[in-house]
Amino acid sequence: MPPREAACEPCRRSKLACDHARPVCTRCLGANRGDACEYRTAPFKRRRTDLESEPPPTAAATPTIRPYPNPGFQGSLSSAAIFSHISPRHHEPGSAQPEPDTVPAGVSVPALLDNDDIACRQGTSLIKLLLEEYPLSTLKDLVSFWLAKGISLSHAESLLGSCVDSMDEALNSGQPTDTCMEYLTRNSQSPLLFGPETTFEAYAAQFSGHNARLETLGIFLSAVVRATNDVPFFPTLYKTDEDKFRLRKLATRLSDHALEVCLSLDCLNDLQLAFQYENFIVHTFVDGDQSYSSWRRLGDVIASMLALGYHERVETRSRIPNFLVELRQSAFARIYTDDKEVSIFLGRPPRLSRRFCHFRIPIALDSFEVNTSVPGGETTGQANEIKIDYRAGCSWAALCALLKEEILELFIEKNREHCAQRAGVICAKAEAQWQQLPTHMRYDVGCLNDYRRSPFERDFLISARLDHIHIRFLLRFILLNNLAHPDDEMIQIAHEMLTLVVQAVLARDRLANSGSGLVWKVILYGLPASGIILLAILEQRNPYHFGGLSRAKVLQNLRILVAEIQIGALSHPREPNFALLTRAAQTIENFLDSEERHDHHPNGQMSTHPDAAPGQMGPWASNLNLEAWDFDLGFWENLAEHPFLSNLEFPT
Repeated sequence: MPPREAACEPCRRSKLACDHARPVCTRCLGANRGDACEYRTAPFKRRRTDLESEPPPTAAATPTIRPYPNPGFQGSLSSAAIFSHISPRHHEPGSAQPEPDTVPAGVSVPALLDNDDIACRQGTSLIKLLLEEYPLSTLKDLVSFWLAKGISLSHAESLLGSCVDSMDEALNSGQPTDTCMEYLTRNSQSPLLFGPETTFEAYAAQFSGHNARLETLGIFLSAVVRATNDVPFFPTLYKTDEDKFRLRKLATRLSDHALEVCLSLDCLNDLQLAFQYENFIVHTFVDGDQSYSSWRRLGDVIASMLALGYHERVETRSRIPNFLVELRQSAFARIYTDDKEVSIFLGRPPRLSRRFCHFRIPIALDSFEVNTSVPGGETTGQANEIKIDYRAGCSWAALCALLKEEILELFIEKNREHCAQRAGVICAKAEAQWQQLPTHMRYDVGCLNDYRRSPFERDFLISARLDHIHIRFLLRFILLNNLAHPDDEMIQIAHEMLTLVVQAVLARDRLANSGSGLVWKVILYGLPASGIILLAILEQRNPYHFGGLSRAKVLQNLRILVAEIQIGALSHPREPNFALLTRAAQTIENFLDSEERHDHHPNGQMSTHPDAAPGQMGPWASNLNLEAWDFDLGFWENLAEHPFLSNLEFPT
């Protein structure tokens, strides 16, 4: 048997065949790298001196393999916590187990299973299908153009740049090989290592360049999908809605596949959670906010966050660098907020309770003292230096979501008197919280053009005010004796909320998504406000004023909202929220048409029905038994059956 011959160093590192020619092998000679062609003196022997000279590895830098099944975070009642008292492990005080990324190694890296191999082949086919129709360089141009508008991925904003820059190497400059998906999958099995002194650049290097992973690809694709929603026309990729929807569908399909493979590897980490969250946001745009797919994916994101233990005190873990602490706090705050808002929108119970969480936000917006010597109690000093960005928006939304969870609990409160007392306390908290928000982040209903801000900052101002008004709206909702009979205070709050939404709709070309899209503002805030106003007008029948407001101004807001929906400014027939918006617009339009026909009623008032006295809505009111916070399609179908509108035909 002939002796083995060692490959030269360049061929060995590249894992290429070497003909062992000396002094320079043929491959290096052809590649014009003769100076680098060297042969090791003892190629098949371990260099003990090198191993002995290496410093002992630290716990945070030890390559680790997760056991299967991956236990994730386990709290104080788990068996792991109990047995830790018998057989102590190296872990942080107050934690039941070590950091998820530092489980002691003891198992070899598993090879890809048969089903993993099949998934890799399917993923490679999807990559080729996407890039054959849409060149990689052009997709990157789309994302760059989108970012230049001042928009980004809300949670993965800091990670996106590295992901975009890595696409050429990850996908072979747009010419993917048959093994590119397997390459990304193997990289995703490697832990992301860090220590207390790890910089963001060093951390990002572990998932960028030649270390690109499935998560890297997924975050890039999430940006592509989001860009198609905010950039209506990009001629090098799409000129028609049909082309745009096809790109969105292909990118979403590949992103979903990458996420499925990621989750199957059972290697949860911060990067994967960021990818999973952005994938959920993508599906709210692709499938709609009412879809089961979006609802399920939010539940999956919550499950992953809890499995990672980010509902605990992440800032007390000494091995975590500051940028990672902030990323984890941001993840918790965003997921917590979305859980509450989606629960309110759909009328379903929230799945993440503050009672079992250590509530933390990236920026302490409410921790600054209010200067009581200044009229209006304006905040001063450091508070006014806080930058309006995604972190600030996330922090404010989470503070509002905390109060909204308290309000949701009141919906199941049986004691009416106790409910009213708690509602008063929450209202006082909300008002104090608003006053503590730095003045440059506060917006009162007025002319948006008076605020000389960037599109992102304008959107932030409207979003922050809407969140605050929404708390008051829900609190007043709690105290209504009958949904069909809103009182004056409820009407005034609904009018302010609708006015803010209409301002956002009219100024949409001068706004940039600061955390919540325009359609989400309309369906979460605008439609409930419109519904309350319609119920109030149907009941009160005052031709001039109601709730202390100008009837003409209220009807004008409704007309604007209907017109913008009908011209397709908010949604198109192929988009997921189209049915909800269209049905609501049809109901409002029928009401407005009826108002015009009855403007010259001889008594100056309109009756709710030819056979019904004013204020008497008969069986319709008793059938209005929707969940109190639910203003989805069912509400508008129910409202369309009101006696005043029942004799009108809806356009088809």
